[in-house]
Amino acid sequence: MIKFTDALTLASTKLRTHKIRTAITVIIPSLLFGLLIATLIIFEGGVHSINEFSKEGYGSRFIIGASAMPFDDNNIFQDKTIIARAKAIYKEDIDAKTAAAKKLDIYYDKSTELQPTIDYSGKSDDIYLSTSAPSALKALKEYNLTQPKNDLNALKTTSEAYNPIAFYTTSTKSVNSGSFLLMKDNKENFAYQNKGFDDKTDYLSIETMLSQGYGFTVMDHELTDPFLLPKDKITSINPDAIPVMITYHAAEQLLNLTTVKNAKPSDQLARINEVQSKAGSISFSACYRNSVSKQQIDEAISMAAEIEKNKNNKEYQKPLVIYQLPADNTCAAAIIKSDTRTSAEKTYATKLSQFNKQFGIIDEPDQQKIEFNVIGLLPNSPDYSQSFNASGLLQTLVGSSSAFGIEVPSNLYNNLPIINRYNTIFSDQSGYNYMSSESYGVEFGTSTDASNFISQKSCNEDSTKCKKDNKLFMLFPSGSNSIALDSVKSSFLNIFSIAMLVIVVIASIIMSGTLGRMVADSRRETAVFRAIGFKRIDIANIYITYILIISALVAIVSITIGSITAYVVNQIFWQDFTIQSLLAFGASDITRQFHFFRIDSIKMLWVLAAIFSSGIISTILPLARNIRRNPIKDMRDE
Repeated sequence: MIKFTDALTLASTKLRTHKIRTAITVIIPSLLFGLLIATLIIFEGGVHSINEFSKEGYGSRFIIGASAMPFDDNNIFQDKTIIARAKAIYKEDIDAKTAAAKKLDIYYDKSTELQPTIDYSGKSDDIYLSTSAPSALKALKEYNLTQPKNDLNALKTTSEAYNPIAFYTTSTKSVNSGSFLLMKDNKENFAYQNKGFDDKTDYLSIETMLSQGYGFTVMDHELTDPFLLPKDKITSINPDAIPVMITYHAAEQLLNLTTVKNAKPSDQLARINEVQSKAGSISFSACYRNSVSKQQIDEAISMAAEIEKNKNNKEYQKPLVIYQLPADNTCAAAIIKSDTRTSAEKTYATKLSQFNKQFGIIDEPDQQKIEFNVIGLLPNSPDYSQSFNASGLLQTLVGSSSAFGIEVPSNLYNNLPIINRYNTIFSDQSGYNYMSSESYGVEFGTSTDASNFISQKSCNEDSTKCKKDNKLFMLFPSGSNSIALDSVKSSFLNIFSIAMLVIVVIASIIMSGTLGRMVADSRRETAVFRAIGFKRIDIANIYITYILIISALVAIVSITIGSITAYVVNQIFWQDFTIQSLLAFGASDITRQFHFFRIDSIKMLWVLAAIFSSGIISTILPLARNIRRNPIKDMRDE
């Protein structure tokens, strides 16, 4: 039997005598496998970096948000029983107010009361409850109290079969009525006009959050703890202030720092460090005014303008009660500058106030300057307008969905010294104040349990079918896209395996064709080997050694191409992705870096095995034909 060294010598000779053919055989499969290796290195680097950043925030947690489905099978806004109850409440209210007005000897106009229903066409089946009428809201609230609650206990029962590990509660706090405006530089902007949203609105600014009624979200401390600042960095402490967590973006604004979004990565990193170091010193104030207090401020502004306009008009009569603005840093009530009402008018006003208090009608101004201390930083929310570029895609994929407002740890909020006062200002009611805005969260240990829970128990259809199927909640990933990321990892491995198989087939065809040609050109050589005593196995060893050398060359060139490509990609993108990851994950450790270069030795061995497998596969048919040929016939043909 031929020695391995002899087979190696003969195979090497073939390489030197067929240089062009060898180069083609090596280069084409190397490009294919090189692309595969580059993809593998880049993906493994990205996944490893995401896993490292995920150690902070919600990145490695599988949390599902749950919003209770509030209605039963019927359309409650057309429910005849509720409508009848609303009309009864409406009549009772009017009767009580009429009697009270008569007793106090004041005028009462029942036509000012909002009707409990809206009749769209004059037909009995087209009558709806009016959600702006107090009588209708009261009837809805009474009805809601009689219905089974899709509450936290219901969520625990629903999720029991899916191995939950923790449950959470959140509630959105917003002002009961009136306005709630940020006091920039600790000064109230009396002339502020709520113009709603336009193209220039910064939806995530503190000013927008407060003025548009979004308020803040009180959350279980297990959800807010990952974003707390170190205690030694929190320097602004007011025991009555509400402790809040805000986004990097909002912190930048409150620190009066200009955005460095398109600056060099080093400048952006310096900005992140600056915001982190200064965030604990941030405090800001907002002025709450109920509807009466806000109205008096507006009257003070309009009265001053009207009086100034008519200062030379001798026929002009000033209002009986003239208000003036308080100091802009106090959030105090409007000051009564003059009151020229008669004694009888004041007595009537006192009776009217007594009437309003009896029926819960707000007629006294209420205001409060509320301070906030920043105790934590939240990740910036994903910028969906940039989702088609690389960094935008990263933020969309890994960005925290909790970063859409102002968050407050429930354990700190509920223990504030003046929590009772805050409870009179804020409520956790939804837009319809017969419903609670409380929502829930459930955490799972694996993405499989979490995704199964969503797919099998989420109500994504009409409430009638959901109730029948015992789907009591609308479910959605909360906090992060960790479930989606887990799915991406699994999908990549499947796609990678398929791609590797396809490349093995293509490479085998290319190498088989080249080897087949080489064997055809070496028939005389093979015949001579056979004539001098070489056995078929000896000839097979020569060709197998040759293809192993080719495969080794393909492996070396592929690894070189793949590594260089991955290195270049990493050098181009790592700094930008590092910045976006620090912001998207809310990472407190700014020394973390995002890299696209990581070699997984196990998966790399798979690729190397695929390379050598394609080489071995390519030899089977040509070699089988060659060693079975008649050497005498081959020499005669030559």
